[in-house]
Amino acid sequence: MLRHSFLLVSFLMLTCVELLAQKDEVNFKVSDADQHEVDENLEDSIFYTLTDAINDPMRVRQLIVESKGLKVLPNAILSFKNLRVLDISHNRISSLPDSLFLACLQLEELRYAGNELLEIPKAVYHSTLKVLDVSENHITVISDQIGTCKHLEELDVHANDVSMLPTKYVVLHHLKSIILSENPLKKTGSWMFHQPQLKILFLDNTQIESLDASIYRATHLKLLNIESNTLQYFPSGICQLKGLKVLMLEGNPLTTGVLDELMKCLPDVLIR
Repeated sequence: MLRHSFLLVSFLMLTCVELLAQKDEVNFKVSDADQHEVDENLEDSIFYTLTDAINDPMRVRQLIVESKGLKVLPNAILSFKNLRVLDISHNRISSLPDSLFLACLQLEELRYAGNELLEIPKAVYHSTLKVLDVSENHITVISDQIGTCKHLEELDVHANDVSMLPTKYVVLHHLKSIILSENPLKKTGSWMFHQPQLKILFLDNTQIESLDASIYRATHLKLLNIESNTLQYFPSGICQLKGLKVLMLEGNPLTTGVLDELMKCLPDVLIR
Protein backbone atom coordinates (compact mmCIF):
# COMPACT_ATOMS: atom_id res chain seq x y z
CA MET A 1 0.00 0.00 0.00
CA LEU A 2 2.83 2.42 0.86
CA ARG A 3 4.50 1.67 -2.45
CA HIS A 4 1.28 2.44 -4.31
CA SER A 5 0.89 5.62 -2.27
CA PHE A 6 4.38 6.74 -3.26
CA LEU A 7 3.70 6.16 -6.94
CA LEU A 8 0.50 8.14 -6.62
CA VAL A 9 2.35 11.00 -4.95
CA SER A 10 5.02 10.88 -7.68
CA PHE A 11 2.35 11.03 -10.39
CA LEU A 12 0.70 13.95 -8.62
CA MET A 13 3.99 15.79 -8.42
CA LEU A 14 4.68 15.23 -12.09
CA THR A 15 1.27 16.67 -12.94
CA CYS A 16 1.80 19.72 -10.76
CA VAL A 17 5.31 20.34 -12.07
CA GLU A 18 3.96 20.19 -15.63
CA LEU A 19 1.43 22.82 -14.62
CA LEU A 20 4.28 25.05 -13.54
CA ALA A 21 5.87 24.69 -16.99
CA GLN A 22 9.36 25.40 -15.72
CA LYS A 23 12.31 23.74 -17.43
CA ASP A 24 14.55 24.02 -14.39
CA GLU A 25 12.19 22.31 -11.97
CA VAL A 26 13.13 19.41 -9.75
CA ASN A 27 13.24 16.06 -11.51
CA PHE A 28 10.54 13.68 -10.25
CA LYS A 29 10.96 11.00 -12.92
CA VAL A 30 9.90 7.48 -12.01
CA SER A 31 11.96 4.95 -13.92
CA ASP A 32 9.99 2.83 -16.38
CA ALA A 33 13.02 1.29 -18.05
CA ASP A 34 13.08 -2.40 -18.97
CA GLN A 35 14.78 -4.12 -16.05
CA HIS A 36 16.94 -6.15 -18.43
CA GLU A 37 18.08 -3.19 -20.47
CA VAL A 38 21.67 -1.97 -20.29
CA ASP A 39 22.18 1.17 -22.34
CA GLU A 40 25.22 1.09 -24.61
CA ASN A 41 25.93 4.73 -23.84
CA LEU A 42 28.35 4.98 -20.91
CA GLU A 43 26.54 8.08 -19.65
CA ASP A 44 23.29 6.12 -19.24
CA SER A 45 24.43 2.65 -18.26
CA ILE A 46 21.79 1.15 -15.97
CA PHE A 47 22.35 -2.17 -14.19
CA TYR A 48 19.69 -4.10 -12.32
CA THR A 49 21.76 -6.98 -10.94
CA LEU A 50 24.96 -6.96 -8.95
CA THR A 51 26.36 -9.80 -11.05
CA ASP A 52 26.12 -7.83 -14.27
CA ALA A 53 27.47 -4.72 -12.60
CA ILE A 54 30.48 -6.47 -11.11
CA ASN A 55 31.36 -7.90 -14.51
CA ASP A 56 31.60 -4.41 -16.00
CA PRO A 57 32.25 -2.02 -13.09
CA MET A 58 33.50 0.98 -15.08
CA ARG A 59 30.27 1.18 -17.10
CA VAL A 60 28.02 1.33 -14.06
CA ARG A 61 26.41 4.75 -13.85
CA GLN A 62 23.15 3.62 -12.24
CA LEU A 63 22.72 0.56 -10.05
CA ILE A 64 19.17 -0.41 -9.12
CA VAL A 65 18.89 -3.35 -6.72
CA GLU A 66 15.41 -2.89 -5.26
CA SER A 67 13.67 -5.59 -3.23
CA LYS A 68 16.49 -8.14 -3.33
CA GLY A 69 16.41 -9.10 0.35
CA LEU A 70 19.89 -7.64 0.93
CA LYS A 71 21.02 -7.19 4.52
CA VAL A 72 24.42 -5.72 3.70
CA LEU A 73 25.63 -3.53 0.89
CA PRO A 74 28.28 -5.63 -0.90
CA ASN A 75 31.80 -4.17 -0.87
CA ALA A 76 31.95 -4.74 -4.62
CA ILE A 77 29.94 -1.54 -5.00
CA LEU A 78 33.03 0.39 -3.98
CA SER A 79 34.59 -0.61 -7.32
CA PHE A 80 31.96 1.33 -9.29
CA LYS A 81 34.05 4.46 -9.74
CA ASN A 82 31.59 6.08 -12.16
CA LEU A 83 28.46 5.35 -10.13
CA ARG A 84 26.05 8.28 -9.98
CA VAL A 85 22.76 6.70 -8.92
CA LEU A 86 22.40 3.98 -6.29
CA ASP A 87 18.94 2.56 -5.57
CA ILE A 88 18.85 0.03 -2.72
CA SER A 89 15.21 0.57 -1.82
CA HIS A 90 13.10 -2.07 -0.08
CA ASN A 91 15.88 -4.24 1.25
CA ARG A 92 17.08 -4.75 4.84
CA ILE A 93 20.28 -2.73 4.69
CA SER A 94 20.90 -0.88 7.96
CA SER A 95 24.29 0.68 7.28
CA LEU A 96 26.57 1.90 4.50
CA PRO A 97 30.37 1.70 4.15
CA ASP A 98 32.01 4.84 5.53
CA SER A 99 34.09 5.01 2.36
CA LEU A 100 31.11 4.90 -0.04
CA PHE A 101 31.46 8.48 -1.27
CA LEU A 102 35.26 8.30 -1.22
CA ALA A 103 35.23 5.29 -3.52
CA CYS A 104 32.31 6.41 -5.68
CA LEU A 105 33.34 10.00 -6.21
CA GLN A 106 30.53 10.77 -8.67
CA LEU A 107 27.68 9.42 -6.54
CA GLU A 108 24.96 12.07 -6.34
CA GLU A 109 21.65 10.22 -5.98
CA LEU A 110 20.84 7.72 -3.23
CA ARG A 111 17.50 5.89 -3.03
CA TYR A 112 17.29 4.20 0.39
CA ALA A 113 13.52 3.79 0.88
CA GLY A 114 11.92 0.96 2.83
CA ASN A 115 14.96 -0.38 4.71
CA GLU A 116 13.67 -0.06 8.29
CA LEU A 117 16.17 2.67 9.15
CA LEU A 118 15.91 4.21 12.61
CA GLU A 119 18.19 7.10 11.61
CA ILE A 120 19.90 8.46 8.54
CA PRO A 121 23.27 6.66 8.31
CA LYS A 122 26.28 8.91 8.90
CA ALA A 123 27.84 7.83 5.60
CA VAL A 124 24.99 9.60 3.79
CA TYR A 125 26.15 13.03 4.89
CA HIS A 126 28.37 14.04 1.99
CA SER A 127 28.73 17.23 -0.03
CA THR A 128 28.33 15.59 -3.46
CA LEU A 129 24.84 14.20 -2.73
CA LYS A 130 22.05 15.88 -4.70
CA VAL A 131 19.10 13.50 -4.21
CA LEU A 132 18.32 11.62 -1.00
CA ASP A 133 15.28 9.34 -0.62
CA VAL A 134 14.96 7.69 2.79
CA SER A 135 11.19 7.39 2.70
CA GLU A 136 9.19 4.52 4.23
CA ASN A 137 11.58 3.90 7.12
CA HIS A 138 11.36 4.60 10.88
CA ILE A 139 13.50 7.72 11.09
CA THR A 140 12.52 10.05 13.94
CA VAL A 141 14.94 12.97 13.50
CA ILE A 142 16.40 14.94 10.63
CA SER A 143 19.43 16.35 12.38
CA ASP A 144 21.57 19.39 11.66
CA GLN A 145 24.06 17.01 10.04
CA ILE A 146 21.97 17.27 6.87
CA GLY A 147 23.76 20.59 6.43
CA THR A 148 26.82 18.59 5.35
CA CYS A 149 25.00 17.79 2.09
CA LYS A 150 25.77 21.20 0.67
CA HIS A 151 24.58 20.37 -2.87
CA LEU A 152 21.38 18.57 -1.90
CA GLU A 153 18.47 19.41 -4.22
CA GLU A 154 15.80 16.84 -3.32
CA LEU A 155 14.99 15.40 0.11
CA ASP A 156 12.29 12.74 0.44
CA VAL A 157 11.55 11.55 3.98
CA HIS A 158 7.87 10.70 3.57
CA ALA A 159 6.26 7.89 5.59
CA ASN A 160 8.66 7.93 8.53
CA ASP A 161 8.29 8.86 12.23
CA VAL A 162 9.95 12.26 12.01
CA SER A 163 8.97 14.71 14.73
CA MET A 164 12.18 16.77 14.88
CA LEU A 165 13.66 18.89 12.08
CA PRO A 166 16.94 20.76 11.73
CA THR A 167 17.36 24.22 13.20
CA LYS A 168 16.80 27.27 11.02
CA TYR A 169 20.56 27.81 10.92
CA VAL A 170 20.99 24.79 8.61
CA VAL A 171 20.72 26.35 5.16
CA LEU A 172 21.05 24.28 1.99
CA HIS A 173 21.40 26.72 -0.87
CA HIS A 174 20.46 24.21 -3.61
CA LEU A 175 17.53 22.49 -1.90
CA LYS A 176 14.44 22.74 -4.14
CA SER A 177 12.19 19.94 -2.90
CA ILE A 178 11.27 18.66 0.57
CA ILE A 179 8.77 15.79 0.96
CA LEU A 180 7.71 15.23 4.57
CA SER A 181 4.29 13.63 3.97
CA GLU A 182 3.02 11.08 6.52
CA ASN A 183 5.21 12.08 9.44
CA PRO A 184 3.95 13.05 12.95
CA LEU A 185 5.45 16.53 12.78
CA LYS A 186 2.59 18.40 14.51
CA LYS A 187 4.63 21.61 14.11
CA THR A 188 6.43 22.76 10.98
CA GLY A 189 9.13 24.82 12.67
CA SER A 190 10.96 27.38 10.55
CA TRP A 191 13.83 25.36 9.03
CA MET A 192 12.11 24.53 5.76
CA PHE A 193 11.17 28.14 5.14
CA HIS A 194 14.78 29.27 5.49
CA GLN A 195 15.85 27.27 2.43
CA PRO A 196 16.38 30.00 -0.19
CA GLN A 197 15.65 27.90 -3.33
CA LEU A 198 12.76 25.82 -2.00
CA LYS A 199 10.12 25.36 -4.71
CA ILE A 200 8.15 22.25 -3.70
CA LEU A 201 7.03 21.35 -0.18
CA PHE A 202 4.85 18.38 0.80
CA LEU A 203 3.45 18.47 4.35
CA ASP A 204 0.29 16.42 3.85
CA ASN A 205 -0.77 13.99 6.60
CA THR A 206 1.66 15.42 9.17
CA GLN A 207 -0.79 16.36 11.97
CA ILE A 208 0.19 20.03 11.79
CA GLU A 209 -2.21 22.57 13.26
CA SER A 210 -0.53 25.72 11.94
CA LEU A 211 2.23 26.95 9.65
CA ASP A 212 5.21 28.81 11.05
CA ALA A 213 5.07 32.60 10.69
CA SER A 214 8.38 32.53 8.82
CA ILE A 215 6.63 31.08 5.74
CA TYR A 216 6.98 34.50 4.12
CA ARG A 217 10.69 33.73 3.64
CA ALA A 218 9.95 30.95 1.12
CA THR A 219 9.87 33.40 -1.77
CA HIS A 220 10.60 30.74 -4.43
CA LEU A 221 7.92 28.31 -3.25
CA LYS A 222 5.67 27.20 -6.11
CA LEU A 223 3.86 24.12 -4.82
CA LEU A 224 2.65 23.63 -1.24
CA ASN A 225 0.73 20.50 -0.26
CA ILE A 226 -0.74 20.64 3.26
CA GLU A 227 -3.69 18.30 2.74
CA SER A 228 -5.23 16.16 5.50
CA ASN A 229 -4.09 18.14 8.52
CA THR A 230 -5.94 20.18 11.18
CA LEU A 231 -5.20 23.68 9.91
CA GLN A 232 -7.86 26.28 10.68
CA TYR A 233 -5.99 29.44 9.71
CA PHE A 234 -2.85 30.69 7.95
CA PRO A 235 -0.18 33.18 8.99
CA SER A 236 -0.43 36.46 7.12
CA GLY A 237 2.96 35.77 5.56
CA ILE A 238 1.43 33.27 3.15
CA CYS A 239 0.03 36.22 1.20
CA GLN A 240 3.61 37.29 0.42
CA LEU A 241 4.28 34.12 -1.59
CA LYS A 242 3.67 35.74 -4.95
CA GLY A 243 5.52 32.95 -6.77
CA LEU A 244 3.16 30.25 -5.45
CA LYS A 245 1.31 28.38 -8.22
CA VAL A 246 -0.39 25.43 -6.49
CA LEU A 247 -1.81 25.24 -2.95
CA MET A 248 -3.35 21.90 -1.92
CA LEU A 249 -5.63 22.18 1.12
CA GLU A 250 -8.18 19.35 1.04
CA GLY A 251 -8.86 17.61 4.34
CA ASN A 252 -8.41 20.65 6.63
CA PRO A 253 -11.22 22.21 8.75
CA LEU A 254 -11.03 25.58 6.99
CA THR A 255 -13.97 27.95 7.02
CA THR A 256 -15.33 29.61 3.91
CA GLY A 257 -14.06 32.93 5.26
CA VAL A 258 -10.47 31.67 5.47
CA LEU A 259 -10.64 30.28 1.95
CA ASP A 260 -12.07 33.53 0.62
CA GLU A 261 -9.22 35.48 2.20
CA LEU A 262 -6.68 33.13 0.63
CA MET A 263 -8.18 33.47 -2.82
CA LYS A 264 -8.28 37.23 -2.40
CA CYS A 265 -4.61 37.63 -1.45
CA LEU A 266 -3.38 34.88 -3.81
CA PRO A 267 -5.55 35.40 -6.90
CA ASP A 268 -3.20 33.63 -9.32
CA VAL A 269 -2.78 30.47 -7.23
CA LEU A 270 -4.52 27.19 -8.07
CA ILE A 271 -6.15 26.35 -4.72
CA ARG A 272 -7.66 22.92 -4.31
